[in-house]
Amino acid sequence: MRPNVYRFTVRHHGILINMAYQGPNRPRKAVILAHGLPSSPPKPLDHEFSGLLRSGFMIAIPQYIGTFDSYGRSNIENCVDTILDTISLIKRGRATELFGLRRIGWRATEIVLIGGSFGGSVVLVAGAKSRYASKIIAIAPPTDYRDQGKRSEYAEERISDERCIMKRVQPFTWRLSDGTWRRLENGSLDINAVDYAGRLSSKRVLLIHGKEDDAVNFNRSVDLYERIKGGGAAKLMLIKNEGHMNLKALDKPEVYRQVIEWIKSD
Repeated sequence: MRPNVYRFTVRHHGILINMAYQGPNRPRKAVILAHGLPSSPPKPLDHEFSGLLRSGFMIAIPQYIGTFDSYGRSNIENCVDTILDTISLIKRGRATELFGLRRIGWRATEIVLIGGSFGGSVVLVAGAKSRYASKIIAIAPPTDYRDQGKRSEYAEERISDERCIMKRVQPFTWRLSDGTWRRLENGSLDINAVDYAGRLSSKRVLLIHGKEDDAVNFNRSVDLYERIKGGGAAKLMLIKNEGHMNLKALDKPEVYRQVIEWIKSD
């Protein structure tokens, strides 16, 4: 008999969060997923997350502050606040489901952060700031927006390219000011993982990057890994013949297998 999958939508500090877990028992482990930019928040029951559900994780997917159905206006830095607030919700262990107004509860004692592309930047900074995030997985993350797309030796996209796409595709769902865009492009926002290398060196961090990535050069992850590996808890996974990846990389058997093995390792 197939186990039941329980899914629910909650709001915490104005943030809309879609959550799910596979029964019958309430999970003791939670994973928070952070998506990219430009992108839309995935759903907990999307195929690429089915393995996480089967492995006993409760999945939480927040919509960044100032985007989609979360309240407020985005200043990019509050994407990190979104993850930190979601961590606080999971630690609290209870919420009200929005559709039926039912009280729900859980007891997750381990929290893993997984982010893809821009979401990788978000979880690295959030994980560095939170003492409750036990493990951080960043897939193809930009690590320093000050020179993203500006280094002649790296073939990669500039932030201005993303800005043009989002103005065409998502003009209402990411509520960003022109000033926020300018600060993201010049790297002055608090979203640069390299600035947190000291804190990250004491965390368990897995960096995953495709070697053919032409959006975010794989050397971004190599450089961050070299900065944090001294703590002994970092791992770098480079994938040959693979371009830019996001959370859908979890649907690749070789990626998912190594991710789960790494999460379960001490």
